[in-house]
Amino acid sequence: KFEVDIGPVNVSDQGVDVKAKFDFGVSVEGVGAKVGLGNLQDGVNVGAAVGCSQKFVGQGEDVVSFLKSIKAQGGLENATMEAEGALDRMDFNETLATMTGLLGEILRPLNLKARSIKGEVVFTIGVSVTAGLSLGWEDSDGYKLVGAAGSLALGAEARAGVTAAKDKMKAIVGINTGVLNSRYVLFMEVKDLTNPEADSNITPGQTSEGGNPAHPPEDEGCHCVEKFNFSICFEQEKGECW
Repeated sequence: KFEVDIGPVNVSDQGVDVKAKFDFGVSVEGVGAKVGLGNLQDGVNVGAAVGCSQKFVGQGEDVVSFLKSIKAQGGLENATMEAEGALDRMDFNETLATMTGLLGEILRPLNLKARSIKGEVVFTIGVSVTAGLSLGWEDSDGYKLVGAAGSLALGAEARAGVTAAKDKMKAIVGINTGVLNSRYVLFMEVKDLTNPEADSNITPGQTSEGGNPAHPPEDEGCHCVEKFNFSICFEQEKGECW
């Protein structure tokens, strides 16, 4: 498997593609280097990376089962073993806590519950510096994402977009440790807890974990979540925030 980026042109073993991006780099079997602006449809992003990467695909009913499906493929262990010496281990429970916390901060203000999760995770062993901002325009998957990334200064990435019907969400969560980094792109079926047809064992104003109060919906304006020194904002009706 190989991939070469020359400005907007991407050449790989899958063929030639032209995208709204400006990258320069090469990758062979997951090892390589890249610098550039990335896909402009996915926000304003700038970064540089040197190292090797590996991608895994998983699915589940919640964060626990999603991560277990990744672990079953050897994702967490393999990434840890390859980084041995630079990082002692990537603890599954710690990853679970971080992922659950970030997704909870996104879902809770909107009174949403994840019903199913599918997506991919890319583990990168190496040095990367990224900064980015998603401002609400439609991305390459058709979601209007808002959020920010800053692997060097902030140590995390969080972007999300929800449909107007509040039944589907795309979330991007990045966990950066300096040497071993992971980036999750998740597509979720979600349940609106303010809907009278919500699960009978969960009342509006509570999370699926039970007992933790969700923020009440506001009449207007944006819902903003403060995490890692940046805000993730949503507009209740449109699923976007300018």
